[in-house]
Amino acid sequence: MQERSEHSEREGGKLENTEWGSCATLVQVSYDDQDAVKKALTGSEVAVSTVSPFHMDVQKAVVPAAKAAGTQLFVPAEYGVRVTEGPNVAKKEVQGLLSQHDLPFVVFYTGLFAKFLPHFLGYHYDEGYMTVVGKGETAFSITSRTDAGRFVAHVLSTAPKSALEGAKLAFEVERLSPLQIRDLAETKLNKKIELRYVDLGENKKKLQHGLRGLPHDHLRGGPRRGRHGAGGGGHDRQVLPGLEPGQVRVLHCVSEWIKQKRSHQVRTGPMYSTSL
Repeated sequence: MQERSEHSEREGGKLENTEWGSCATLVQVSYDDQDAVKKALTGSEVAVSTVSPFHMDVQKAVVPAAKAAGTQLFVPAEYGVRVTEGPNVAKKEVQGLLSQHDLPFVVFYTGLFAKFLPHFLGYHYDEGYMTVVGKGETAFSITSRTDAGRFVAHVLSTAPKSALEGAKLAFEVERLSPLQIRDLAETKLNKKIELRYVDLGENKKKLQHGLRGLPHDHLRGGPRRGRHGAGGGGHDRQVLPGLEPGQVRVLHCVSEWIKQKRSHQVRTGPMYSTSL
């Protein structure tokens, strides 16, 4: 299910299926049209939301429609860290709405997507510097989007829905600190990367007052959240049987970011539904 844009309406609301092949059916609807969303989700046991973190609120319109459609399990678009305050307060609100509608849900935590490190944390590899809040010694979970998708699909297609209800599953492909990422970038790019430090307290004040600040506090948390930080995927290192995720693509993403030299376009992502 993908939200209808103004452009698609002008073009007759058609979606090309070339990227998806024959394994998926695309239904284009507006998230504000509850009847259309309900119709799109009817017959699906599981709804998986992948909306952008900047558009988490749209899920509030989807939850009641999913419940009315008979959806048995909902996966909200969390995929980041456990923090549900500040910029992430919509996560708490969506979970509360799911509980209010008595719709079982499972949450997956991935840490940061490797490809978004430069964008979210101020890592300017092409200009030769990285912005670091605090000392830069706290490691946080990193996962590629490909591995995240494979893990979620594997769990949803192999585990009983009853075992997933209310579960909060944290996983990671790698755990690195900003200093370790700097070392990797220098090795990959064969050049020095300057570290530009930002005071932790000042950055936190900016975030609390809605000013422009780096989201480090909401990724790793302050000292109150423990030495592992809020961005840690967990402490029990286990390999999921039947799934062999690749090594974290931090170095690959460094190269890709510099090669593309393009800004991220923030847009609402699709929502998928599936039958187990």
